[in-house]
Amino acid sequence: MRRHFEIDDTAIDAALMRHGDGYALEVGGERQAIDLSPPAADGARTLRVGDRRYRVHVARDGDATFVQVAGRSFAIRTIEPLTVFAHAGAANADLTARAPMPGTVVSIRAQPGARIAKGETLMVIESMKLETAIAAWRDGTVDAFHLAVGQTFDRDAPLVSLLAETAE
Repeated sequence: MRRHFEIDDTAIDAALMRHGDGYALEVGGERQAIDLSPPAADGARTLRVGDRRYRVHVARDGDATFVQVAGRSFAIRTIEPLTVFAHAGAANADLTARAPMPGTVVSIRAQPGARIAKGETLMVIESMKLETAIAAWRDGTVDAFHLAVGQTFDRDAPLVSLLAETAE
């Protein structure tokens, strides 16, 4: 079954399928056997991807799944097919980063008007005792931060907006 996911504001097209007695995940034409163990006493699980094994913590909140691995945390959301098609081809549709989960703003790392590069951390939020960096999803100019440090927010709340890019 082909699915669209958003992992820390990056769209991923993947297929999850039965493979022998387990499952395989196909991303970008590459297929890997995968397996996720039941939780251990401390809540940790083992994620196997091909021949690699990772110790992970997994938490769910509504339609979002949060995975912590090797000191990093990732927010994963399934994107409904109608949403994918509705946004296809929309110019400047990616102006605002929205909260992947409810939480609190921990820090803001840029200022409105600043030029930023894709991948640069714009702000850090905290949810369920995990800090998550909200990174620039493209090069651009910061328009506004919609919340201040210490403010709480719900899932899907606007966090930071970039200015629309104009064609020259």
